[in-house]
Amino acid sequence: MFALGEDRVEWRCEDIFFGALGGGNVFGDPIGSPEELAANAGRPATAVLDCAPVMHGAGQWVAFMGLFGGAKVVLYTDRAFDADKALRLVAEERANVLMVVGDVMARPVRTPWQPVNMTCPR
Repeated sequence: MFALGEDRVEWRCEDIFFGALGGGNVFGDPIGSPEELAANAGRPATAVLDCAPVMHGAGQWVAFMGLFGGAKVVLYTDRAFDADKALRLVAEERANVLMVVGDVMARPVRTPWQPVNMTCPR
């Protein structure tokens, strides 16, 4: 990665693929060949529910991570975020991953669940 001026950064495709998108295998070691990437389609089914806007880097990158890993990627396409609908989609699509961005999405998703102890054991 290198800087282009004071406020822009340009990534090489290889850097994004291996450094940010999981290298074709977010659950283990990165792939070593294009054939391994194609073989990801034969993995056991996983699903990603991407509620983040795809114009946002987080929405794009989690979608690419899922696709490169052979997962089904489900895009949340409503104009406004509805946590209840998102949780129904998680169940309907059997999603293993739910991608939300920021408190405006995360807090309403957490509300239906019981409080969670987020402290780390010592």
